[in-house]
Amino acid sequence: SYLLVETRFDGTAERFLADAATLVHTGGRVRLFLAADAVALGIRGASAELREFLDAGGRVWIDEFTLDHRTLRAAPLEAGVTSAGMADVARLLLETGTRVVWH
Repeated sequence: SYLLVETRFDGTAERFLADAATLVHTGGRVRLFLAADAVALGIRGASAELREFLDAGGRVWIDEFTLDHRTLRAAPLEAGVTSAGMADVARLLLETGTRVVWH
């Protein structure tokens, strides 16, 4: 399985999301964690690439700390995006076979 961590909100983030969707399309089990500036990608309608990733079967967590820090907790999230903390990320990191890419 893959854990992909996105921290950016720019053109390179969109390419990273497209690569994540490709991994899902080729049979990979992929979890994406949006943190720092990338939490903006999880707001409903903000990213067509994120929607494609979710529609392909990818799973998305959005960093609860950043949501709180930037007062975005009440923002409407893209359907399928759930908040998670670093404890969730750490658990997944420690699972046997998890491959991590941090962007």
